[in-house]
Amino acid sequence: MATLTKKKVIGDILKAEWDKGYCRVSTVLKNDHASAVTKEVTDPVGYPIKMDGTDYVLCQATEEADCIGIIVEGPTIEELDAAKAEATDNKYALLVRGPARIAKDALPTTDSEGASYTTATLVTALEALNVPVIVQVVPTKSSTQAT
Repeated sequence: MATLTKKKVIGDILKAEWDKGYCRVSTVLKNDHASAVTKEVTDPVGYPIKMDGTDYVLCQATEEADCIGIIVEGPTIEELDAAKAEATDNKYALLVRGPARIAKDALPTTDSEGASYTTATLVTALEALNVPVIVQVVPTKSSTQAT
């Protein structure tokens, strides 16, 4: 029997936000890796993004320090090759400034190519934004009561 998995939703990563009209932008993502293929990302919520000129692109594992925000809403990121860098018109909501608070545990651990992110570097980059995004460990929903 097939296993059903639930995609992340905005509430899994974004815990507080001052004003979404100020903190977010809505845009398309592009492939900035001229010799590579950006692999399909079925669950993009939480993926870090960076700027490449005037374009928003996914951060790869060696680019965590360049992170300027995260994806908070959007469809599956389709596979893009260098020749079709603008292959999709899908819009993504990106959290690019605070004040906001996100769950550290909801950040992805690998990039679109499968290489591991350095989470501490991502956290530092987000907290260094002009209006910082605070990354914190969110307590689990379960609790135990001692009698």
